[in-house]
Amino acid sequence: KKGHICLQDHGNEVAFRNVKIREVK
Repeated sequence: KKGHICLQDHGNEVAFRNVKIREVK
């Protein structure tokens, strides 16, 4: 379960970065 949670956290981090990039544009 820990490994799965790590993957979810990483995905959320990437999604958060994508949102930031869109806001900058």
